[in-house]
Amino acid sequence: MAKKFPVGEFQPQASVTQEDIQAWIEEISTTPSRISSLLQGLTQARQEVPIREDAWSIKQLVHHIADAVMNSYIHFKLALTEDNPSIKPYDEERWNLQADEGSQDAADSLLLLVAICGRWTRLMKSMNAEQFKRTFVHPAAGERDLAQYLAFCMWHIRHHSSQIEASLQD
Repeated sequence: MAKKFPVGEFQPQASVTQEDIQAWIEEISTTPSRISSLLQGLTQARQEVPIREDAWSIKQLVHHIADAVMNSYIHFKLALTEDNPSIKPYDEERWNLQADEGSQDAADSLLLLVAICGRWTRLMKSMNAEQFKRTFVHPAAGERDLAQYLAFCMWHIRHHSSQIEASLQD
């Protein structure tokens, strides 16, 4: 069975370098192809198998990754266009139960990942170091700057990608 945290729990870095940011931007840009390669050759039935007991299926994880990337991109845009905005989190469980996800093929979420990761990558490549210091306020996590938030986003994508990968090796 797939482990709950195959890449470990998120640990914020003491400091984030420009090299870290550039590496994460590159990794974001390759996220759609990485997820697509994990799904290569899987039947719909296999995609619907939970990755472990009391967990989402592979398909649900793909939908969730797309939702998370979409929300992260919006959080970046808000932080870049407003002064320390408060962002609204979303109920991941309830989002994953909606008709556009629960019964749908993962292909739509892969297309969404291609589009959003492409736009997010272009946005981040255009940003300077000062812009990565811009902040937003999350109701539960408090104030975050975009560099630290990008670290979390990258961990989150790796976390779920690794869960999918581990479930395929079981």
